[in-house]
Amino acid sequence: MKGAYACLLLLIGCGSVFAGVEHVESASGEVVIRMAGPRHVLVLVDSAKEGKDGLVDQWFILESAESFDMPLSADLSYANLVFYPGSLRVTSPDQRTIYEFAVPDREERRPAPPHFRVVRRTGVGLSHVERDTQVRISAARRNPIVMPSMSCVEEEGCYPWAEWIWEGTGGTSNTCDSGGPGSTSCSASGGGSSCSVTCSAGYYACCTASGGLKTCKCIKG
Repeated sequence: MKGAYACLLLLIGCGSVFAGVEHVESASGEVVIRMAGPRHVLVLVDSAKEGKDGLVDQWFILESAESFDMPLSADLSYANLVFYPGSLRVTSPDQRTIYEFAVPDREERRPAPPHFRVVRRTGVGLSHVERDTQVRISAARRNPIVMPSMSCVEEEGCYPWAEWIWEGTGGTSNTCDSGGPGSTSCSASGGGSSCSVTCSAGYYACCTASGGLKTCKCIKG
C-alpha cells in the first residue's frame, strides 16, 4: 500500500499522574521502549489492567532539549511501571533492569532495589497518555518509530500511526484549559482519554480539553 504516513512523536500527557508528591500510580504489561527521533524516548504499553489484548492503550514520552547521547531500545514481554511526580520507572524482572525517565528538577527520586541495573534518561518534559488505540504493540517491536517531520512509507518498514496522534503536540500556542505560564504540570481528561505532563524550569505546562482529543505539552517560555 502506497502513501506517506505520519509516524510517531511526542504526544505529551499523563492522566493526572504528577499531581503531587504523594500521588503515585502504577501499571504492568508488555512494554516497548524506542527512540522517536534524537530528542524523544517513547514508552509504549499494552497494560494488563483489563487483560492484555496486543494493542497500545497508554504511552509515555520523555523530551530532551538536546539530542540524547545514546540511543535506547528495549522489548519487555512483562514489566512493572511506577509513575510519580517527575519520573517514570519501568522495571523488568526478567532482565533485572530498571529504566528510569525523569525531569530532574521535578522528580521525587526513589532508591533502586539491589542487584538491578539502572538505565536512566533525563529531559525537560515527561508526558503520559491513556487512550485506546488500534496500534499493535508487536508492530513497534518490528519497525522503527520516526518523527512527524520524516515521511514514512509502509512498505519501507516504518511504523504508521493515525494522524490524530500528532495533533496538538507541539508549537508555541498559549491557549490552555489548565496549566499555562508559571505551571510546571497539568492534566486533561474526558471522553475516554486523558493526558498530563510535567515540565522542567524554563518551560510551562499547557493542557487542552476541548474537542475529542486531549493534549498536554511543554512550551518553552
